[in-house]
Amino acid sequence: EYVRTVLGCAPDELADHFTAYGSFWMEHSDAEGRCSEGAKSLVVIPFEVSAGYAGLLRLDSRKAGVFNPDTIDFYETLAQIVGMGLADRRAHAALRERVKELTCLYKISRITSQAEVPIAEQLRRIAELLPAAWQYPDLAVAGIVLGADTYATGDLAAVRVRQSQDIVLDGVSQGRVEIGYVADRPDFVQGAFLEEEADLLSAVAREIADIIGRHRAAERGKELEEHIRRADRLATIGQLVAGVAHEINEPLNAILGCAQLARKAPQLDGYVADDLDDIIAASLHARDIVNKLMLFARQRPPRKVLLNLNDVVEQSMSILRARCEKGAIELVQTLSDDLPLIFADSSQLQQVVVNLVVNAVQAMPGGGRLSIVTYGDADSATLVVQDTGVGMSKEVLAQSFEPFFTTKDVGEGTGLGLAIVHGIVTSHHGTINCASQPGAGTRFEIRLPAASQVEEQEENAR
Repeated sequence: EYVRTVLGCAPDELADHFTAYGSFWMEHSDAEGRCSEGAKSLVVIPFEVSAGYAGLLRLDSRKAGVFNPDTIDFYETLAQIVGMGLADRRAHAALRERVKELTCLYKISRITSQAEVPIAEQLRRIAELLPAAWQYPDLAVAGIVLGADTYATGDLAAVRVRQSQDIVLDGVSQGRVEIGYVADRPDFVQGAFLEEEADLLSAVAREIADIIGRHRAAERGKELEEHIRRADRLATIGQLVAGVAHEINEPLNAILGCAQLARKAPQLDGYVADDLDDIIAASLHARDIVNKLMLFARQRPPRKVLLNLNDVVEQSMSILRARCEKGAIELVQTLSDDLPLIFADSSQLQQVVVNLVVNAVQAMPGGGRLSIVTYGDADSATLVVQDTGVGMSKEVLAQSFEPFFTTKDVGEGTGLGLAIVHGIVTSHHGTINCASQPGAGTRFEIRLPAASQVEEQEENAR
C-alpha cells in the first residue's frame, strides 16, 4: 500500500524490485520518475513490532546507485532491530501502565477497607486517585456522579474526550464514574484510551458499587439496632406505666365519684360548686391520661377481625372533617379500591388515624393541605398521612415515638400520641415510618400485613 501511494502504481508492476524479505528498492532513475520527492534511490523495508502492529523503514537518496543487494541485507537486519526496539519500548510502556492501574486498584482497596471513613470522603479520595492511572494524568479529570452528588477532580464540563462506566448495584444503576481529557493530542487519532483503561474503569465502578452496598447495609444495621433499643425501652416503660396506671386508677375513681356526688348536693355555696367543678374536670383529665397510659401499655389485647383499611379511614374522618374545615385545611383523600383485607382492631386503628390527623391539624395553625392516601399490593395495605405543616427537625424526629416526649406547651399534650400509634401498629405486626423537614411538613407511612400474610405466618409458626 505504501509503494502504491508513493510510486503511483500497483506493486506487481514492479515485482522485480521486491526482495524475498518483502523489501522494495530501486537504484536508478525509475525511482526519480515515480517519486514525487525526487529521490533517485529508494528502499522501503517492513518490520514487525508486535502482533497487530507493523512499521516501515524508508531510506532514499537523490543520488542513483546508492543501494545494492548487500546494503539491502544490512538495512533489513537494521529494520528488524528497530522493530525489536520498538516492541521492547511498547512492552515497557504497557508494563508501566499496568503498574499504575494495579497501584490505583490497591489504593482504592485500602480506602474501601476504612469503614470508619464517611462514604462521601471515600468517594472523593477515589476520584483523586484515578487521573494518575491513565496515560496522560496532567490532562485527566475524573468524577464520580451519584444522583445529585458529584465528586470530581476538576470541571467535568470542560472534558473534550471521555469514557464512563455505570455504577450498578443489584441490577440498578446508581450513577457513573467517568474520566476524560481536557485537551486533544495528536496520538488520540488511534484512540484516547487504552483497552486496559476501560477494564480498570469497570473495576473501579464495581468497587464503588461495593462501597455503596456496604454503606447501605451498615445503615440498615444501625436502624435495626435502634429499633431493638426502642422496643426494649418501650417494653420497660410499658411495664412501669401499667403498674402506675393501676395504682392511680383506684384513688382517682374515688375522688371523681365523691366530687360528682358532692356536686349534686342541694344549696351548695357558689365557690364550693366551682371548686367541685374544677375537681371533676381535673379528675376527668387525669382519667383520660390514665386510659392513654393503659392503651400505651397495651393491657387490652387487640380484638382483630377481617376489615378494609378504607373503612377505618372513612369512619375516622367522619368525625374529623369539621375540624379540618374549621382550621382552613384542604383535605385530600385518595383511597385505593384495590386493598387486601387485613386482620386488625378497628377501634385501635381508628385511634391511629385520629392521632395522626389531629397532630397534622395542630401542625398547620394557619391552614394547609392534608393528604390521606391508601394503597396496597398482595402482601400489605398502606396508609399515608401527609401534611404541609411546620415539620420537625432531625432531633425532634428521632424522639417523636418516645413516650412522654412532646414539643407542645405544658397541659396541651401528654407526649403519648405517637407512642400509642407506634404501639398499636407494632401489635398489628406492621411498620411505621416518618419523614419530616422543618417548614415543609411531615409524612407518616403505615404498612400493615395482608390477612393472607398473617395466616401464612401463623401457619409457619405452628
